[in-house]
Amino acid sequence: MGKWGSIFIFIEFILLLLGAFLFLYEAWIREPEDRLWYAVAGVINFIGMCSSFIIMCGGGYHVRCWDQRHFYYIRYVEWMLTAPQILWILQGVARGGGPDTREHPFSVREPAKPLDFIIDANLIFLAVASVMMITAGLVGSFVEDGTKWIFFAFAMLAFFPIFVILCWTRSEPRTGLAYQILSRIIIFTWCLYPILWFFDEGLGLLSIDTEIVLFFLLTLMGKIFWGALVVFLPWQHS
Repeated sequence: MGKWGSIFIFIEFILLLLGAFLFLYEAWIREPEDRLWYAVAGVINFIGMCSSFIIMCGGGYHVRCWDQRHFYYIRYVEWMLTAPQILWILQGVARGGGPDTREHPFSVREPAKPLDFIIDANLIFLAVASVMMITAGLVGSFVEDGTKWIFFAFAMLAFFPIFVILCWTRSEPRTGLAYQILSRIIIFTWCLYPILWFFDEGLGLLSIDTEIVLFFLLTLMGKIFWGALVVFLPWQHS
């Protein structure tokens, strides 16, 4: 890591730290029954901050034997922890942001029995697909030969249903605009990650500093700015 990489990873750490404390503070000052989504947004930024701190301190990487490149696997660990939470919030927004989303955050009303709740199959599927997608990218980054493109293809295969579900999910009318904004930001940001992987881990055309700067921009959009919208957009109601 060179000068610019060190500067941008430090800025990323500071912004994620501020975002985490701001969002957790917003959760703290709310009524207990209204804290859930603010706290989740804070946790997402806190996990990202921990990842940035580990990189900033010189850890979280593996030196690949075939090209001596520092591969920062810690980012993949971060994404495995944060991606399901991001999708969880989006499902909460799509459900209307009412008391049901906080009292039954993993469930939806059963169509045949409106008073009963069942496990949200979409949420489970999205969470599993996101972890499979990230795991495939991680494994592919450790492969030297052309087999890595098989893992890349598998990751894209796992991403496709996430893309479709986020695009086609019908949100409650009251939170329709908020869902459109939040989901489109995530779709746009997540579409850029495989492009970055293609040129970085795939073809090896990017320097470590360039990689860090680009990840900083994606983190800024997909965690800090997105988290601020989750916290401050008026999509929740009692």
